[in-house]
Amino acid sequence: MVDFSTAPENNTDSFDVHINVILRILVALTLGIWGWALNLQIMGMYGIDVETILGLKYARPAFRPVYRLALFVSIMLVFWILLFWVSVAIAPFDVSKATSLTVLDVFPWVGLFVFMTIIGVGWRTHDSGRFFFLKSLFRVSLGGLSQQHRVTDIILSDALTSYSRVVADLAVCVLGLWYGITSIKRPDRGIGGSWFVPCVTAVPYLIRLRQCLIDYSRDGRHFHLVNALKYCSTLPVLVLGTLMKTHPVHNVWLVAALINSSFSFIWDIKCDWNLSILQDLWDGELNNGGLRKTLVYPKWWYYTAMVVDLVLRFTWTLKFTSSWSHVHDYEAGIFVFQLLEISRRWMWIFFRVENEWVKAVDSGDVRVLEGGIQMRGEHED
Repeated sequence: MVDFSTAPENNTDSFDVHINVILRILVALTLGIWGWALNLQIMGMYGIDVETILGLKYARPAFRPVYRLALFVSIMLVFWILLFWVSVAIAPFDVSKATSLTVLDVFPWVGLFVFMTIIGVGWRTHDSGRFFFLKSLFRVSLGGLSQQHRVTDIILSDALTSYSRVVADLAVCVLGLWYGITSIKRPDRGIGGSWFVPCVTAVPYLIRLRQCLIDYSRDGRHFHLVNALKYCSTLPVLVLGTLMKTHPVHNVWLVAALINSSFSFIWDIKCDWNLSILQDLWDGELNNGGLRKTLVYPKWWYYTAMVVDLVLRFTWTLKFTSSWSHVHDYEAGIFVFQLLEISRRWMWIFFRVENEWVKAVDSGDVRVLEGGIQMRGEHED
């Protein structure tokens, strides 16, 4: 049993070898594909036309090709991990003592290359879902925001913020490869200097910040500036978290983290999901059960999601418990919390897209007809 109340030793352990950082990145990416397939299937089951709302170019039903991709990638990943484990077991040297690149590094890096190749196959077919995804990913990676596919770009960009730690780990691995350092060990997150990881981690938040400013330049609504401020609130947490290692700024970091998590949670509930419970509690009177007039899912889903979102937004508070104070310092702990954040994001997508659907139907932008879905202006009599 791991004792999370004490700091981990610096030596590489079995977890660092058998579930090394690149394999963890592949698991996180594969989980994202499964999560998106589940999003598409469940939202479709409840009558939400995701293809119409997000402008997705998927064959209907949209979830089937995504499930096929997730299953194929998962089978390949499991096979590759088992092959890697066998190779580690028969290696003629102590893998945990390796510091420079070894022949075993071929496995995680080839696995990552194959994964990227499978996803990149979508570029060959312009009407495929993968082409649409890759095109959107390229656009938002540059801080762009399409007017036609605005909601899609925002959801993808917000998903990138949940993958920010994964992206940072990938950057550490690439830099380690450049320096000839093996990836089959505890990753050295100080390899590029103390500011390398925080800077990479901040990139997805800076992308969303720029998109908020683009939104503001288009319609002049101050709502977007407040949203931009929410993403800005992440930056002090990253900066102070780095300074905290060498300077006595722990209390300031605590305040910054509390502001960021509270701001993000309130925004999730009030703006992204358009639920009234926080405002109702402030006013002292619950309307529509603290939710909203039009709901797509069962009521208990919303209450459960709010509790889960609150808990996962504040997982950093485990630092202040006696038995879990160092859980974020262990690679296993880091990995678990990365997966929890990715799962939280995919839960968030259910209600974010549902909110867009409800607003579109209520405003008349989308009409639900017996024969299917019709956007306003299409074939109107």
